[in-house]
Amino acid sequence: MTAESLSSSVSGSTPFSTTRIEAPQLDDEATRHLSVAAHIDEEFADRAVSEFVAEPRRAVPPSPGVDAAAVLRQALVASRRRLVRDAVLVVLFVLLLVVNVVTAMTWLFLGLVWALVALFSRRAQGQQTRAQREPGERPFPVTGAILFALFGLWALLGTDLYLLLLRMFAPLFYSPRELRSQVIPMGDITPGPGVFLILLAALAVLVLDRLGVRHLLLRHFRYGVYRSDQRAASWWDRLLRDWGWRPYSRRIEQVAATAERGNLVVHDGWRAFVGSGDLARSWSIAVRLRTEEDEEPRPLSPTTLYEAVASEMESMRSSDQLAPGFRLRGLSGTPHAVVSAHSLMRYRHEPLARNILPDPESSPTTSLPGDVMREITDRSPEWIRHYRCYRVESWHKELVSSSYLHIGCDERTLYVEWNAFQLNPVHPYYGREDWWEARLPSALGQALVDFLALPASLFRRIRLMIRSAAIALRSVGFGGRIVPSTYGARNSIRELVAAYRGETYFQDMDAIRYVKLMERKAFSAIINCLRDHGYSTEEFEGNANAVINNTIINGSKVSGLVIGGKENQVTVGGANPGQAAAGVGAPSRAGGKG
Repeated sequence: MTAESLSSSVSGSTPFSTTRIEAPQLDDEATRHLSVAAHIDEEFADRAVSEFVAEPRRAVPPSPGVDAAAVLRQALVASRRRLVRDAVLVVLFVLLLVVNVVTAMTWLFLGLVWALVALFSRRAQGQQTRAQREPGERPFPVTGAILFALFGLWALLGTDLYLLLLRMFAPLFYSPRELRSQVIPMGDITPGPGVFLILLAALAVLVLDRLGVRHLLLRHFRYGVYRSDQRAASWWDRLLRDWGWRPYSRRIEQVAATAERGNLVVHDGWRAFVGSGDLARSWSIAVRLRTEEDEEPRPLSPTTLYEAVASEMESMRSSDQLAPGFRLRGLSGTPHAVVSAHSLMRYRHEPLARNILPDPESSPTTSLPGDVMREITDRSPEWIRHYRCYRVESWHKELVSSSYLHIGCDERTLYVEWNAFQLNPVHPYYGREDWWEARLPSALGQALVDFLALPASLFRRIRLMIRSAAIALRSVGFGGRIVPSTYGARNSIRELVAAYRGETYFQDMDAIRYVKLMERKAFSAIINCLRDHGYSTEEFEGNANAVINNTIINGSKVSGLVIGGKENQVTVGGANPGQAAAGVGAPSRAGGKG
């Protein structure tokens, strides 16, 4: 239910309004928020480019609920704009060093003072690095920053600060006689027209950059206006939104194709379910299969059980009253294979591994044929695992609940594994309409502060320029290495800025709801399938009830049917008070097991 309004009545009451609300691409909200992040958060854009473009052979993980290709385009555009900005600023500062070294050194002195002020301001707030700052949070009050910047402009364009610095430091290098003979002519350090033009050009570059971001936010990324396929009308719009990504169009097409038909994830490191978010609940059951009395059991295979679960999950799609917003209509169930890049390299001589990575100079495939998926379902090798993924995207695709089911069985034993994940919305600041970057006074004030602190940021800007050059070289085949980290994915583009919990209480509760519903349906399907094939379900039902009645509280596991007492208090060392939930567990990055 997006732009369509409700038209049904409740208990004989007056029907809801049938007015149609125009809200284009409501289900693209997560994509809009990430596109905003690409333009106002340099670190996110750099991480996205480094993860998905720096190594063109790296596997592309799924990014449910978001158009990863559209977001990557905006990250590349933002990175290219910043690259041009930084290159121009570095050239202008070098030119200033040639024209008037004293002005350049004074500018550097002011920039270092500002950097120290910002550093101590972050330390006072308990922030050690820029990455720990909340989006939209500035390190210093706007009024104070602008006043300091105005003082810096006066210092750069006047001579009083030069005289003060000379009186302070000249006695360290010159004798009194040399000072009296005016060995340092004051006319040589007075800024001339050339210095003024260089400073004005640097300020203009920073102001244009801030105004360009403001234009994008107000013109293209506001609620109800954003469209991922929107064409830029003017040359200014094309420059700000479409320039810089086309050299990487092949990689972007690969990212888009993975979202459409991907069923295989090659991961790097311990995290196997890249792209699914935070682990919310995990359990496994192993039971003996016993036949019913006087009944000959029918053959049972993992494929049979998977099909039974898929049929039961399918029945939930018509349960409109079971979940808000008719979200169960969009419940998806797809085969899903997982392999680590380390294992892929170790077993690359095997035929299946060669199908996944046919050429070391290319990226691993993200989609296995149906016959191969069916083969590993019943006879999976040790180094690759098969799952059935059930997923619900809710809150306009901002919240994604994913459950992975793995089944192994023979005629005597059944093993069932369940892993539930919650992919939270991106930080609320990116989705709000009150970005401080979109306010004209704030944008101009920040440009002024950036101008003042420019010399102190030159090393960072040069480092980013070098890294951009390295990314460009690797994208055309230079500097490649054949190691597991070359091929394995570590994060999806959505996970780079995902919040630690839902934006509201109801989002967290909905995530719990969907996982519980899918879990119950899976139990019901397996029990019915075992009964239909002539097996006793008593032991499996007992284990299922134990799993259902396990609860995670503040990162601790409590197992039992009844907990008695009055005003009980439990303290667990290392538990995070903010990770409180019931049933499925706390929606935090450090998920628990129940």
